[in-house]
Amino acid sequence: MDCSSSSINIQLRRLLLFIFLLSRFSSCNPIINGDPIPNERCKEVERKALLKFKEGINQDHAGRLSSWTTGEEEDCCRWRGVGCSNRTGHVVHLNLRNPIQLPQYDDDDEVMEAFMRSCLSGEINPSLLNLKDLKYMDLSSNNFGFIHIPNFLGSFQKLRYLNLSHSFFAGTVPPQLGNLSTLHHLDLSSLENDFYSFSESENPYGLLRVDNLDWISRLSSLESLNMGVVNLSNTADHWLQAFNKLSLLRELKLPSCELGRLPSSQPLPSSIANFTSLSVLDLSWNNFNNSFLPHLLLNMSNLEDLDLSGNQLILNFSYSNIVSSIHSGGGGDASYSRTAGSVLQVGSLWKLRRLDLSYNNGGGGDVGALVDGLSGFSNKSLEILVLSYTELSGHLPISIGRFLSLKQLDLSENQISGHIPDESFGQLSNLVSLSLSDNQMSGPIPERFGQLSNLISLDLSGNQISGPIPESFGQLSNLVSLYLSYNQISGPIPESFGQLSNLVSLYLSYNQISGPIPHESVGQLSELVSLDISGNYWEGSISEHIFTKLTNLKELLISSFSRTNKLVFYVRQEWVPPFKLHSLELFDFQMADPNKFPQWLRTQNLLTSLTLRNVSISDTIPEWLWKSFSLVHLDLSRNRLRGTVPSVRKEVSVDLSSNCLEGPLPLWSANLDSLSLRDNLFSGPISSNFGQTMPILSQLDLSNNHLSGGLSSINWKGLQRLEILDLSNNNLSGKIPSSIGFHLPSLERLIFSNNNFYGELPSSLRYCTSLVSLDLSNNNFSGILPTWIGENLLHLAMLNLQANSFTGKIPQQLCRLKYLGILVLAQNQFSGFIPTCFGNLSGFIDGERYGYQ
Repeated sequence: MDCSSSSINIQLRRLLLFIFLLSRFSSCNPIINGDPIPNERCKEVERKALLKFKEGINQDHAGRLSSWTTGEEEDCCRWRGVGCSNRTGHVVHLNLRNPIQLPQYDDDDEVMEAFMRSCLSGEINPSLLNLKDLKYMDLSSNNFGFIHIPNFLGSFQKLRYLNLSHSFFAGTVPPQLGNLSTLHHLDLSSLENDFYSFSESENPYGLLRVDNLDWISRLSSLESLNMGVVNLSNTADHWLQAFNKLSLLRELKLPSCELGRLPSSQPLPSSIANFTSLSVLDLSWNNFNNSFLPHLLLNMSNLEDLDLSGNQLILNFSYSNIVSSIHSGGGGDASYSRTAGSVLQVGSLWKLRRLDLSYNNGGGGDVGALVDGLSGFSNKSLEILVLSYTELSGHLPISIGRFLSLKQLDLSENQISGHIPDESFGQLSNLVSLSLSDNQMSGPIPERFGQLSNLISLDLSGNQISGPIPESFGQLSNLVSLYLSYNQISGPIPESFGQLSNLVSLYLSYNQISGPIPHESVGQLSELVSLDISGNYWEGSISEHIFTKLTNLKELLISSFSRTNKLVFYVRQEWVPPFKLHSLELFDFQMADPNKFPQWLRTQNLLTSLTLRNVSISDTIPEWLWKSFSLVHLDLSRNRLRGTVPSVRKEVSVDLSSNCLEGPLPLWSANLDSLSLRDNLFSGPISSNFGQTMPILSQLDLSNNHLSGGLSSINWKGLQRLEILDLSNNNLSGKIPSSIGFHLPSLERLIFSNNNFYGELPSSLRYCTSLVSLDLSNNNFSGILPTWIGENLLHLAMLNLQANSFTGKIPQQLCRLKYLGILVLAQNQFSGFIPTCFGNLSGFIDGERYGYQ
């Protein structure tokens, strides 16, 4: 055959192959955008099943199921949260996860409100069982009102992903979930505040719990399991063996599960042989101690993320020392057999990238020994190391520089002392976040910190660091947050700070930084949101020009301790700042125009916290401050403000003390928690409505005014949360009403000195058992000193009854007040002997321990 005929045969074969493939392809589904279109839309039985499920949802304020409509032509595959197979048209994917996640802390009211508004609530209808091809179900972050997890969820034979986390389920986890043999991912976790924010009547079942884990071992395909906050306390004898049977498991998360010991029913090393596949292990916030480490970490050579925070571990020297010695080839001593076992396993964690040992309160150890030990096996892999709140002491070793991959290091809230090793930290070029806050570290800030070009957050606050801020800090071009507050840093702010173009948060408060506040550095930080330079020794003046580029500023705190050249805040009354502050604190310096309340504040109508303390303002409080702002915190104390204060304010915390305000006492709204009006000129009686209008008030200081009248007409029942009540130095009179004792159970400080009160002490005060300070001096109280003071007020540390008309003997019962550090009974009419036991009162003997000298 010649070459031409051979070429024809090849082309003919290619043509036949193309026709064959085309015929095969034409029998398949057509393709649009790369995906085949199913022969038919979603199945009718599945559409009805989804609509039946929707009927059981009684709350959908956000309209997340609004696309689920009842028309017969509706294609449920196009509904929000529903996904269908491109090949068969069956529903395989149901994602009803709340787009707004539950806040970690339940005091975030705004986020919590948005979360609850976006929740689906109601029941889970068993009609979902008609979705027989379902592979993925996510019902997380909704509110199912503490119902039990339905048993029928264990009947989805093809399910691979199930997420029921943070959805307010309660009661026993159904063992039927063990039938989900194809499941790869299971998440039943909660945040603790899911439950503890609700009363027993709202949630009668309490936490999710499991009493027997035998069903978990049937989930043979499981790769990821999260049972955070599920109560596993009744599984102590078998939990480890049960999880060990999941040979494919890569992620195991059991935080806050009330686990505290290892099972003892079989030899432990064999019971954890299958954990070799684990890459993530979270056993945080349980009650484990060091004895469990040798067995649990055996052969976990693939572990990358280990969280043991919030347990009872002791990070002691012997443990760390053996880690180092065994890794380097030393066999160890027989007396260390149990510890050595733990070291052998820890020494195999050579892939570890994240280690969290924070909040372990079993007792501190030496940070040098611990870091030395850790550097022996993970110095090349470890990226995140968290050792905060572990009571570690000692000095940081130079071996910290061996962790060349380290990106985050947190050693905050310990007792670490000594200098920061300069050369070691200079080697950590990958470091992104460093926190050494709240320790006892001293010496200068290392100059080589300027070499950490990837650093985003640096926190050295709460130490004893001294010397200037290095000029090299200007090289930290990626720095976003810098916290140097509460140290002994001196000198000026370096000019190089102006190069920190990404800086968002700058906290330099309560140091010894001096000189003028530099426009050429601070004034260039255009991304700055939070600036706190209070509590330093600033001099000169602050002009509005320093703020020209600070358009993003939301939080501003400035104060100065300088007395020789007092700081002056010099801005025009008509100035319009380029920012909109949320929080402003200016204190301990002088306004350029002290005779006028700063008018430029009128533009800051987003303020929620305002402090203008000791800034020499001599003016009335403008009406617009009360009407145009929604302040939560207001502090205008230690000025020369005059005039009256209108009633029914909305603030939560108010301090107007040490001014010249006058007129009747103003009434605040029900939001008020703390009120100080001391050292003013307020006069007249205390309104009988005082208790009714402020039911959550915890601190009330009306001392040093011109108040008159009695206390009997006041509704004390409405002030049951009151902890501090100071009415001293007024012209109040009459008897102390019994209702104070009956209705103020939380009272800790009761100060009525320097008034005109008289009569005997009401016996109801015996019910104020939380009292720490009781000062009734310089009044006209009479009668015998009651014995119940020593029998019931056992927390008293200060008792002042000076200059009254008490008679009789000093009761021996006062000797029971073991915390008593101050006792003043002078200028009364007592008779008899001074009790000899007064010399044995521990508060007198060790007064400094109880806060008295």
